[in-house]
Amino acid sequence: MHRWLAFVIVFMLAGAAAVLWPSPVRAAAAEEEGLTAPVPASAPSASPMVADTEGSVRTEVASEVDVAARPDIVITGPAETTRLLRTHLAEETTLSATFACRSVDRAVFDVAAGHADAAIVAEPFESILDDPRLRERALGDFVVALVRHRDNRVDHLTHEQVVAIARGRARTWADLGGDKRDLRAYSTFTGPADEARALQLGQGLTCVRERGLSAAQVMARVAREPGALGIVALRVLPASVPCITIDGAAPDLAAYRTGSYPFGYRLRLVHRAEPRPPLARFLAFLGGAEGQRMLRDLEP
Repeated sequence: MHRWLAFVIVFMLAGAAAVLWPSPVRAAAAEEEGLTAPVPASAPSASPMVADTEGSVRTEVASEVDVAARPDIVITGPAETTRLLRTHLAEETTLSATFACRSVDRAVFDVAAGHADAAIVAEPFESILDDPRLRERALGDFVVALVRHRDNRVDHLTHEQVVAIARGRARTWADLGGDKRDLRAYSTFTGPADEARALQLGQGLTCVRERGLSAAQVMARVAREPGALGIVALRVLPASVPCITIDGAAPDLAAYRTGSYPFGYRLRLVHRAEPRPPLARFLAFLGGAEGQRMLRDLEP
């Protein structure tokens, strides 16, 4: 009897530990989003699941947002693009904003349907939804670079080789003329669709181990793993970062703008033609000197 009771107790404790003790993957994700620390409750709003982060800028975690009665603005889009504006708004303005992480397509549809005031995307909204009620404002251009480990002797790829990586035909660096190491990619993009758009591919890279990382996190992982490949979006790449050239062109914003380097995107703020007053004030801010300075400083 005592042995049976002891077995039951041990089984229950093991189950509780599995629930309460986070796995390394979940713990890393929580650390990235700042969810491991206590989050103060927000003021009452139309959405009950909103948590305060920095200052008056909040991260929206509810599935839907009732925008009409809100005094702040609701901005939606992929994590890698909303992160840019969220950080600068918290540091440099007193604007009250709520952010919702959505795919590019969902973000544009949210704005068209009135569930959000604006979407931050890296795609012309007409390619997603040709709606005459929508407008967009350019926020800045970014170059997408493939970062390698310093000891990796593969420092050049053709566009066809990048396609081979995306489709899983090249699984090791030996398939690309390098050493016999498995390809392990890390990306700042939150999903394969957004990654594919930036790299002009039909799909994201199949060898990606983690997505939604910051540029600094991607570079840190590449620096410690000889077989790692980093995918980052930046305005300016530090000269010390070892990157892979594509068809002979190095990742550079000027080269992307002229078309000699293929990978990059223009960050856009999509909004309705007749925005609510809070967003209208924000658009006026972006057109002023302080707003233009903030846009020039946007970095992942």
